[in-house]
Amino acid sequence: KNMSTSENATKFELPSDEVNNSENETTENPVKKSGAPDGGWGWVVMIAALIVRVIMAGVYSSFALFTKDFVNEFKMSPSVMGWMIAIYSAVALLVSPLASFLAVKFGFRIVSIAGLVVAGLTYPATYFIPTLWFTFLTASVIVPFAQGITNMCGNLILAAYFDKRLSIAMGVFSCASGVAAFAITPLMTVIINTFGWKLSKVIYSLFYIIAVLCSLTFRPVNSSKGSDKEEKPKEENNIITEEASQIPKAPDSNIYSFLSMANIASRMSINEQSKTFVTSLQNFGKDNSNSCKSAINLTHMPVSTLLGLSIASNLNIKEAIDKTPVNNLEIVIPKNSPIEAKASKSKGYLGLFKNPIFVIVLLSNFLSNLGYDTPSIYTKTKALELGVTEAQATFLLTLIGLGNIIGRLGFGFLGANKKVKSYLLTTFCLLIAGGFILLSRVAFTYPLMIMYVLGYSIFIGGYVTLAPILLVKILDIEDFSNGLSVLFVVQAIGLLFGAPISGLIYDATKSFNLPFISCGSMIFGSGLILAISYLFKSFRESQNE
Repeated sequence: KNMSTSENATKFELPSDEVNNSENETTENPVKKSGAPDGGWGWVVMIAALIVRVIMAGVYSSFALFTKDFVNEFKMSPSVMGWMIAIYSAVALLVSPLASFLAVKFGFRIVSIAGLVVAGLTYPATYFIPTLWFTFLTASVIVPFAQGITNMCGNLILAAYFDKRLSIAMGVFSCASGVAAFAITPLMTVIINTFGWKLSKVIYSLFYIIAVLCSLTFRPVNSSKGSDKEEKPKEENNIITEEASQIPKAPDSNIYSFLSMANIASRMSINEQSKTFVTSLQNFGKDNSNSCKSAINLTHMPVSTLLGLSIASNLNIKEAIDKTPVNNLEIVIPKNSPIEAKASKSKGYLGLFKNPIFVIVLLSNFLSNLGYDTPSIYTKTKALELGVTEAQATFLLTLIGLGNIIGRLGFGFLGANKKVKSYLLTTFCLLIAGGFILLSRVAFTYPLMIMYVLGYSIFIGGYVTLAPILLVKILDIEDFSNGLSVLFVVQAIGLLFGAPISGLIYDATKSFNLPFISCGSMIFGSGLILAISYLFKSFRESQNE
C-alpha cells in the first residue's frame, strides 16, 4: 500500500514551529538516540524495584502475625483485623491512577522515594501512639497509600527500561509478594517474638532505608551519569499494534513521541486472532522495517499496573503535545483502512455492559476478590485453633508465599504459550484454588494443612497472573482502557468487603470453618461463572480460532 499519497487519505496536520528545527530535535531528544535499553542498567533497576516491593509487601504479609497481639492489645474481634487488611488492599489498588500522574509529573525517583519516606515514618508510629484508631489510620490508610504510589513507580520504570524483555522483568517483579511471604514472614516472627509487636514495627521500618537507597537507581532512561535532574518520562509504557508500523514518519516530524498505550489502543485496530500488542515505540519512525516487531506479554501485569500504564501514557501524550516543538507534523491515514474504520468507536463504559462475556468476567473477579484475602489473614489463626504449634502455623504463611511464586511463574509461562487457552486456564485455576480452600474443612492434620495451603497458593497465584489478559481476549482494543478501569473498581470493592465478611462470620460462629468454606465457595463459584461463557456460541467460536 502506498500510504504517503494524499489522494485517498485522511490528513491531520499540526502547525510547524519556526523556532526549533528537526536537527535540533534529533540532537536534543534522548528518545531518538536509543530506545529502551532492554538490559544494562535496566537489570539493576529490576533488582532494585524487586527489593523495594519485597520490603513493602512484607507489611501486608505481617498482618497475619499481628492478629493475635492486636486482639489481645485492643480487645477487638478478628473481624476488625479483616477490615484493616481489606482497606489496606483497596487503598493500595485505588491509588494507582494518582501514582501514575505523580510519576509523570515529578519523575519516578522522586515520587518513589517520597512514598517510601512517608511509609517508613508512618509504619512505626504506633509505637508512640498505641491506640486502635491510630493503628487503623496508619496501617490501613497512610502506609498503603504511600506504598501504592511507590509500587506504581516500580511498574512504570520497568516499562521504560524494558521492551522485548519486559515480560521477564514484570514476571520477576510480580513475585515480590510471594518472596515477602516466604522470606519476610519468618524474619518478622523472630523479631515479634524477641521484641514484641510494637518495637518490631520500629525495627522493620529500618528496611525502608534500604528501599530508599534502591530507589535511587530509578534514573530516567538515557540520562547521563550524575544527573540529578528528574526528567519527565516521554516514551514509557507505550503499546501499539502492527498497523501502526505502516504509518510512515513524516519528514522532520517527532510523531512517535506522541504515541501512547491509551491513545493508540483507542484508535488502532488489532489482529483479531492473535490479540497481540506490539511495543518498541522508542524506535518507531527510525526504520519501518525493523520497528514495532516485539510483542509485549501482558501475562505478568496486574490490572492496577495496566491501568496505571494507560493513565501515565495519556499524561505523557498531553505533556508532549503541550510542550514539545513539532515541525511539519502530519499523519496520513488511508481511507477505509482498519485504523480509520475503528477510530472513535469505543463503546464507552455503559456500552461495555452489553458484552455478556465482560459482565461474566466482572462477576467472577468480584467473587474471587471477596475470597482472596481470607487465607492470607486467617490461615495461621485457624491452624492454631486446631492445635498446631506457633512455629508450624507460621510456616503455613511461608508456604503461601512459596506457592504464590511457583504459581505466578509457572502459569505465567503457560499463559505466554500461544497454544494454551488462557481463559480456560484461568477458569481451571479458580476452580482448583477454591477446591483446596474447601479442603481445609477436613484438614485436621498438619500434612493436610500443608496440602491445602500450598495447593491454594499455587493456583491463586496462577489466577492473579492470568486475570488481566482475559480482557485482551474478550474486548475490542478500543475498549481495553475503559474495561481495565471497570475491572479495577470491581476488584477493589471485592477486596474491601471480603475479609470483613469472613471476620463477621467468625464472630457469629466462633470458628474459622465457615469463613474458609465461604471463601472457598466464592473462589470456586468465580470459576464456575467463567465457565458459563462457554454457553455462548460466539464465545466458543472465538476460543477455537
